Amino acid sequence: MLTDPTMWRPAGEMHRCLTDGGSAFTEIFGTPFFDHFARDAETAAVFHDGMAAMSEPENEPIAEAYDFPPTGTVVDVGGGHGGLLVEVLRRRPGLHGSSATRRTS
Repeated sequence: MLTDPTMWRPAGEMHRCLTDGGSAFTEIFGTPFFDHFARDAETAAVFHDGMAAMSEPENEPIAEAYDFPPTGTVVDVGGGHGGLLVEVLRRRPGLHGSSATRRTS
């Protein structure tokens, strides 16, 4: 994921975002980040799999450390494959989960 042009090309233009405003990603690829992925399934899969791989080691310790209530609904906004949500629900069987990953049409 980190070697994909969708990551390193905008990172190389970060200074421009800070000085001039706007989005380097949109300027380079002609569309906002997630809109680009909606049009390019292969690149989107690389991104989502990469994010899941990077966050996977953190899911268990975060779910363990946070004092979630015993009942209710946990909403994982932008949770990709839902790894953190799964870990939370494993520890709190009284909770229900919902994923609100951003999707574009």
